[in-house]
Amino acid sequence: MDKTTKVNKLYKIAMGESVQLSPTERNELSKYKVSKVGKPLTTKGNISQYVTAVDRGCHKAFYDWCLDNHKGDRRTKDGSADAISKFNKGQYTSVALFGWLIWGMALYWIFDRSISAGGCAVAGAILTVILYKIKREISGFTCVLLPVIILAIIGSR
Repeated sequence: MDKTTKVNKLYKIAMGESVQLSPTERNELSKYKVSKVGKPLTTKGNISQYVTAVDRGCHKAFYDWCLDNHKGDRRTKDGSADAISKFNKGQYTSVALFGWLIWGMALYWIFDRSISAGGCAVAGAILTVILYKIKREISGFTCVLLPVIILAIIGSR
């Protein structure tokens, strides 16, 4: 399958349109982690750049790749590089504050109060931002459920 065909099919997938794929096409497109993203991130140019990045070794999902690289539909208000940068800054700030509280408490209990509460809070904020940066789609699990599960396991001992 040539790059233009890949881009067209992935674009339809990203826009939420129904696409009929043969088993060979499905297999070939499986390395591209594109799901319904919609506007303002999806453009054929962004999909083309993403396909090139994946072919060169990138393993991120299309949504994460767009946000990390400030790629969007610059014709829309929310798709400009500045808007995406502001969105990222707001997300990282809220995740860090949430991690400061939840992961900070979890780390404080995990280390059995041997590290100061402030140190655990800072470590929790950093850990949460790193986990969020790795995969945004599962941030609910990594920010909330994972520390609660760890605390439940440690608390039951």
